[in-house]
Amino acid sequence: MIDTHAHIDTEAFAEDIDEVIARARAAGVEHIIIPAIEPNGYDNLIELVDKYDMLYFGIGVHPHSADKFDDNVEQRIRELAKHPKCVAIGEMGLDYYYNELSAADVQKRVFRRQIEIAKELGKPIIVHNRDSDEDLIEILKEYQDGNLKAVLHCFPESKELLEKAMDLGFNVSFTGNITFKKSEHKEVLELVPLDRFMIETDSPYMAPVPNRGKRNEPSFVKEIAKKISEVKNMNYENILEQSTKNAKSFFKIMMLVLGIALFTQTSYAQDDYRYNDEYIEEEADYEKAPYPKFIGIGGFAGTNTIVESQVFIEDSNVPDKNISYEGISSLGGTITFGGLADYLLLQVGYAYSKNTKVQETSPGSLPNIHQLIELSSLWIPNPHNKINVFGAIGPSYIMNSINGVDNSQIGLNAGVGFIFNVPIKGAGLLNFTAEWRLNFELSAIEREIEVQANPVVTTTIESKSFYSIPRLNLIFYPEF
Repeated sequence: MIDTHAHIDTEAFAEDIDEVIARARAAGVEHIIIPAIEPNGYDNLIELVDKYDMLYFGIGVHPHSADKFDDNVEQRIRELAKHPKCVAIGEMGLDYYYNELSAADVQKRVFRRQIEIAKELGKPIIVHNRDSDEDLIEILKEYQDGNLKAVLHCFPESKELLEKAMDLGFNVSFTGNITFKKSEHKEVLELVPLDRFMIETDSPYMAPVPNRGKRNEPSFVKEIAKKISEVKNMNYENILEQSTKNAKSFFKIMMLVLGIALFTQTSYAQDDYRYNDEYIEEEADYEKAPYPKFIGIGGFAGTNTIVESQVFIEDSNVPDKNISYEGISSLGGTITFGGLADYLLLQVGYAYSKNTKVQETSPGSLPNIHQLIELSSLWIPNPHNKINVFGAIGPSYIMNSINGVDNSQIGLNAGVGFIFNVPIKGAGLLNFTAEWRLNFELSAIEREIEVQANPVVTTTIESKSFYSIPRLNLIFYPEF
């Protein structure tokens, strides 16, 4: 299960945060999302999420602190939104119950600006609402063009607000107040679609029954799931599974978990933003990103699985078929240019594979030779970490020799992988890259194949292949 809203970065948890995290893990909590409240707490928030792998965060300004929002705060929000564990912008919204903390017109202006930032950055928003239903929905409707994702947290008892939120395509999350004796959430809980709700604690506030009156914490989130399962008359485990699925989809957590689980450190702690291309001379800072990359020379080894689709064009009664040749060695080299931006590498690669397995099905034929020249762009969303996740895409030139006949053509390559940075002071940077690269032929080629050995009978087919190559690449960037 995932606690999608918990303020465990606040003073209420300063003395025992390790124990709080341990209890959450023991209770079965996979991840906790901490929405920022106000700018003075950003440093502590980042320090906390960098310390614990299960924590993610939203960055923004709560309506109580709307009067603190200015150009400097906006710039800080934009910088922190680049952090690999930032999953949303917020907590933001409107609160007219405490509007003496920030005037309503200021709250609306800051709410609008943060929505604009979120849409620009392609991130969902975490929305706070208290006694402001009409204005809140009006603003959200104004910005909903089909691209705005929002969750209305600590959702109230209003059936009307639920209908409007659902119509706008938003999610809602429920917290401990649904377990209170005087709660009137029953109808809302019954009506909310299974794919549109999440669970939260809003720690340290509103601890659920049977912990009401205590400081709330993420380990209590299971009580919210129990209440929802009771009202919906559904199995508790199914509610946990569905709420977790919804949270992972909404915050795109599944896209981040694998890479972040491998991170040994991040460079996003307080005062560690290094957006230049120079090594830091102090020994303590030398291991920190970004790692300068100019020209890198590398070599790789892997296996090539070749899948060939064959369409029999002379005899339509013969069914089309796919032939797979697995475990073929692939060797090659790369030249990588990293001088454009931290998040982008340009790479030229050459791969060679010799398929002798084709001779098992076609005795007397020559082995097929496959050579790939790849021009790829490698996009790195987390360039300021020691371990980088990347995606690759670009054109290929595929040079095939099929039984001695040249069948070359333009193709497309795409892949995903990890880059492990190992700086060598005074020498340069060593990269270990583990990736899975695919190459696709874009057009079919006509060729003849033997369908009968004695007497020899051949037929014409249209052939198109793709090449699946998991590989390990070693790249060295000398220091100039």
